[in-house]
Amino acid sequence: MAMVLALAAGYARRAVVDSDQFANRATAALNNDNVKSLIADRITDDVVLKNQQDLLAARPIIQSVASGIVGSRAFTSLFRSAVVAVHHHVHRPGGQRRQHPVLAPHRTAPAAG
Repeated sequence: MAMVLALAAGYARRAVVDSDQFANRATAALNNDNVKSLIADRITDDVVLKNQQDLLAARPIIQSVASGIVGSRAFTSLFRSAVVAVHHHVHRPGGQRRQHPVLAPHRTAPAAG
């Protein structure tokens, strides 16, 4: 039983704590057509059309271009670098964690009184 737990802990360390392994898995997800399509849809709807509603008729073209960008080597490389950077920021050496300013929940100061 101890051997199984040790193997599971070793795998978890490599899978979650190791930034390169984490980034490799996250980047591999970009090879999945469903993932690419979802990201392209979000770019199209939440970034482009949210700000430029007059482009609604061009949605299929925008979505196709966004999907091509998401599947490109340049995007994959940029995505991997971003995942590594965020992972390094969240996981400090020695197991200490710190919150990423963008990913951390917004906190408000307690009311005086």
